[in-house]
Amino acid sequence: MSSDSIDRYEQLYVWGYPLVRSLQLRETMTRSEPGRERDSGRSAAAPLGEFGHQKLLSDPGYRVGVAPNVDTLYSVAWVDLLEGDLRLDLPDFGERYYAFQFGYADTTCHTVGKRTHGGVLGPVTIRWAPSLAEPALTSGQLGMELDCTCRFLMIAGRIMVDSSNPRDLHEVHALQEEIRLSSPGTHARVPDAEPDASQSPVASESGPGRHFFEQLSRVMDDLSVEAVDPDVRDLLAEVGWRPGERLGAEMPRFALDDAVARGFAMVRRGVADAGQVRNGWMINYAGVEFGRDWLLRASVAMAQIYINPAEEALYPVLEVDSAGRGLVGDHRYRLRFTPGQLPPVTYFWSLTMYHAEGLLVANPLSRYSVGDRSPHLRYEPDGSLELVVSHERPVEGEDNWLPAPEGGFRLMLRLYGPSPGCLSGKWSPPALVRDGVHDGGAEKPDPNQTKAGLAT
Repeated sequence: MSSDSIDRYEQLYVWGYPLVRSLQLRETMTRSEPGRERDSGRSAAAPLGEFGHQKLLSDPGYRVGVAPNVDTLYSVAWVDLLEGDLRLDLPDFGERYYAFQFGYADTTCHTVGKRTHGGVLGPVTIRWAPSLAEPALTSGQLGMELDCTCRFLMIAGRIMVDSSNPRDLHEVHALQEEIRLSSPGTHARVPDAEPDASQSPVASESGPGRHFFEQLSRVMDDLSVEAVDPDVRDLLAEVGWRPGERLGAEMPRFALDDAVARGFAMVRRGVADAGQVRNGWMINYAGVEFGRDWLLRASVAMAQIYINPAEEALYPVLEVDSAGRGLVGDHRYRLRFTPGQLPPVTYFWSLTMYHAEGLLVANPLSRYSVGDRSPHLRYEPDGSLELVVSHERPVEGEDNWLPAPEGGFRLMLRLYGPSPGCLSGKWSPPALVRDGVHDGGAEKPDPNQTKAGLAT
């Protein structure tokens, strides 16, 4: 077995990683989601072909995926365009922030909503267009028209909730009930799709390498040839693959396992470089504009799959303090926005606390994030804002406190409708400063500063 062959499969792993992650997410949300999660209202899981609506804002009990937001409720549908064209109808959202994301098999997307259409987004006609090289979202006579190059499509709606107003949750529920999927011309609800046994997860007794390439082959069966980059087509030809065949079928198990292990390590390393570091915050300014950078696409799929385009939202992630030390809740930290330096956004911003594993943190206040909609925040007379991050309750009170776990944690700042200054890097979040361990005084910076990584 030549090293060149293993190298080619390693490259195919990096290219195909997002496609397999999308497949796994679809199966989790349409077939593998535990019933108790769906019934609890925490999840937007639903059978293929229909919308699932999250009814409760995420809390520490939500364990589907990582880094859930507590700003919006999700309404999600996975659809099979082989069943025919679809029409998406949405209600009038008025002044409320909302966004609907069309996520493709390679984890790129288009997002429309408040930013692009104000409170009213007309009907969206969705078609499978295998002859196209890439998806196209255009304005038609009766609304938007989406031509999709992949068979399966994710539609993910995010609707803002004012958590300080108990009635607001019910208003969002009413909006969710007005979201409709139908066949064009019928305006009738699409029937539940029958489960496809061929889409069940592949049992892997043949090793991780063969399992991965079996899954990738399934995805490629539903992709148009034109949607595959010419360089990747050449790579597929070099390994002797033809449409309808299983990738790596003739390769020894050890060779595929080696290719997958090397590819996975490459993607993991890429996560740490999938953005720019500003004051310790890792910020992905590219959003979903990957171009032909397959490693960047795979790294973002590993860390923040199906993020929005940067102009819709930015997601700075922090895992180190101002001196480059890892964040631990046993210490107390301060995040200070000086006068005029609060996040410049069109819609709203929030700062959310997560365990190192990416789950929300249980605490006595049931406070998982703070932001510009938090009524309890106390601003200084000059307009500045100082947030306290710690496990122990601050002696000065809890108004500006974001509770942390005892152990390691990470923070995510969500900027909805980031300003041009945010997108260009002219504005960036301040560093998180750690108080002294015993006396509350600031410690000297650690010269061995490390780089933060995106949430995983």
